[in-house]
Amino acid sequence: MGYEREKLIELRKKSGLTQKELADALHVSASSVSKWECGTAVPDVFILESMAGIFQIPLADIIEKEDMIEEQDIIIIEKPEDTEGDWHTEEPETKGTRKRKKVGEGKAIWCVTGVCLALLVIGIILYQNNSTFRGKVVDEFSSSFSIEGEYENVYYIAVEYTGKLRIETGLNYPEDLRERYESQLNEADAIYICYFKKYPGRDDFFESINAYSVFTKNQKYFSFAKEEEICYE
Repeated sequence: MGYEREKLIELRKKSGLTQKELADALHVSASSVSKWECGTAVPDVFILESMAGIFQIPLADIIEKEDMIEEQDIIIIEKPEDTEGDWHTEEPETKGTRKRKKVGEGKAIWCVTGVCLALLVIGIILYQNNSTFRGKVVDEFSSSFSIEGEYENVYYIAVEYTGKLRIETGLNYPEDLRERYESQLNEADAIYICYFKKYPGRDDFFESINAYSVFTKNQKYFSFAKEEEICYE
């Protein structure tokens, strides 16, 4: 059974609980809660039920919508009563009339099928454009300022991106840039890759970061700028 990671973070914060306090209530470790919120691990259905009880909400508010089966309305079309023997003035269909009707029905079916296929293709293209991460390096510079105050010498790389920025992307994308910027690690303590939907320039660089990846010679991690929790690797 899946769950909504962002919903879990939202519910925990609304309840005023820290990751450790929620972990104590569920009788698990704080690292387990961190992994659930980072998306690197998935709680089982019993844990999800316990969470729903702690947050005092239905279980359906936590699990992913794809896991819920929506009931579909069933439309029953009744067969018309047999009118054989009833008096009517309609003329019987001729062979030519039946042929024209079949041709018309065939064209209608092909038109509907063509429209459905076109909508399907458009939907796939839109989904890929919205879900596929595409990043482009738009700026880079050295600085003595560190976002988290851990390093004295930092090299910043600004990446303007489109699509969906996921935890997996934040952890794996630095690998694509590591070889290109490997020499910078000889001079800098760490390299920050900062992600922007629209790069504002250096004046508003630190105020507009959506998320960032950090890698040093021995470690890398990723964090959304507006969240407290950091996903390490």
